Amino acid sequence: PRHSRGGMLRRAARGVAGVAVASSGARAEEEHASTCRLGTSWTKCPLQRVLPVNHDTSILVFRTPRDDPLDLPVCGCVTVRAPGREHGGGDAIRPYTPIAEARSFERLGLEPARSPGEFALLVKRYREWGYAPVGRF
Repeated sequence: PRHSRGGMLRRAARGVAGVAVASSGARAEEEHASTCRLGTSWTKCPLQRVLPVNHDTSILVFRTPRDDPLDLPVCGCVTVRAPGREHGGGDAIRPYTPIAEARSFERLGLEPARSPGEFALLVKRYREWGYAPVGRF
């Protein structure tokens, strides 16, 4: 589907230990709850590629809008909004902890990052929610 090429992400303050990310980041008027480059409002982070892990799990590689490193603190999370993907047709909103940022891709056995702003999420699709074949998300 068209909307799968760029999920919407945001960061919301959840105490010191957890944040969810997204937004363009470096602008002074945006709210930041941590060192993360993304602000607290929804923003498009383009999907760069999908790396199948098995029949129902993929690694989704996104890029920050300004191609800055994510710099998400330990215990931070990314909240993803997928328009029209929830049960009954609403927006699906889920928190994910990134499994890698660009500088750690190779150390984790992933193909090298193509830009400094890339980060990876491990996502499982559930049959009862309906899902596309491996490689399509």
